[in-house]
Amino acid sequence: MPAVDLKDMMFHNRCISKNAPIEIIIIGCGGTGSMFIRDAIRIAKVYNDSLPTKKSYRPEPRITDIILIDGDIVETKNLVRQNFIPCDIGCYKSEVLAERYGAAFDMPIKAVTHYMEDPNELFNLAFKRRSPYESDRMGTKLIFSFVDNVKTRLMLSNFMMGYYDEYIYNIHSSDTGKHILSNADIVMIDSGNSKYAGQVCISAVRSNYAPLNFYIPSVAEQNPDLLDPANWDKFASEASCEEAADSDPQTISANATAANICMNIFHQLLFEGAIHYQKVMFNAQDNNATIEVIKDKPEGPSIAKIVY
Repeated sequence: MPAVDLKDMMFHNRCISKNAPIEIIIIGCGGTGSMFIRDAIRIAKVYNDSLPTKKSYRPEPRITDIILIDGDIVETKNLVRQNFIPCDIGCYKSEVLAERYGAAFDMPIKAVTHYMEDPNELFNLAFKRRSPYESDRMGTKLIFSFVDNVKTRLMLSNFMMGYYDEYIYNIHSSDTGKHILSNADIVMIDSGNSKYAGQVCISAVRSNYAPLNFYIPSVAEQNPDLLDPANWDKFASEASCEEAADSDPQTISANATAANICMNIFHQLLFEGAIHYQKVMFNAQDNNATIEVIKDKPEGPSIAKIVY
């Protein structure tokens, strides 16, 4: 097998433009999500502080928004294995973490206090203007998924595939007639684990940077078992991996491992702008992790919209 030219691979797998703002959306603030948020905000602060302070008329790759999404409320049983303390009980997880780390590190963190179950809502949250005086938001969207049910992963896969198939090419701005998302890129990092083992999948859609446009497959395309209806559950209403972990504290190590892998990916994307692998498979019991290197990037999704 020929040696991989890492420098060339990193160039062709650039996920973040050097001249565009960055928005971070974190879906799920439970076991893995709350651990990730704790350190990711620190990395985001260091990154923003590393950028030049001189004024420029050109857009810069500064993190402009961080949005935490979770409809769950902190309970007593969460205190042992999640990043919460007793005074948080009864409050929304997303609000607790947004207020705590936004104040501590002076970062623009917002909270959404319901579950994300609709790809159109996610699209509007990420891209649509929030007021008549604001333009549609371009730049790079880093979306981290720490959900604990298959149906939400299918929804997020539909979001990525739908963004590629429809939003880039078919949705037009009503007032300009131009493609409203031709300068917006998405990178999604999805984390999931069982008792000891798990995986982190990276998918991406990059547009308007020809000839370097690319598509890294969604989590459902990378994990075909998710397409089996026998594996489908309900949105945020079935017993989750969190509940299983309450009776098995060892699962904390799997959550921490997944959070650290996602943190490493986040750091790599921010400071290098590129990634050369699309999947990390790990086993916390064996302290083992392997990667799946990005090889041939398809021109677009390999499956149709998932109906679940």
